[in-house]
Amino acid sequence: MDEVYSEEQLIRFKELVISDIKAECDQDVKDYLNSYLYIWLYTLQSLRRDVELQISCQNSKLKMDIANLKIDDQSQADELKASHYRWKMSVLKFLKNIESKTLYVKMIIQASNKEKKVSQQ
Repeated sequence: MDEVYSEEQLIRFKELVISDIKAECDQDVKDYLNSYLYIWLYTLQSLRRDVELQISCQNSKLKMDIANLKIDDQSQADELKASHYRWKMSVLKFLKNIESKTLYVKMIIQASNKEKKVSQQ
């Protein structure tokens, strides 16, 4: 990764990576991502950290929201928990997809490196 990318380029690349994670992109986008393996891997790793931080923050927010409720308001606490767990379930699926894509990109990089070694011999 010898090139330097602008913040705008990185943001656009991140959008493409997210569309790939969500399976919302066409083959042209997949081919484009495949031509920038190391930045794709970096973006996936960055997204993973962002999602993990978001989960942690939301867990803390839920605890604070429940602590701020009136003692006798169990139904609202249950509602908050249910909403949180629905959100968390979808985020964990997204995180699993990030992990799957990360393994895929690492596999491509490893295969590419092996090909380079064989061709250099």
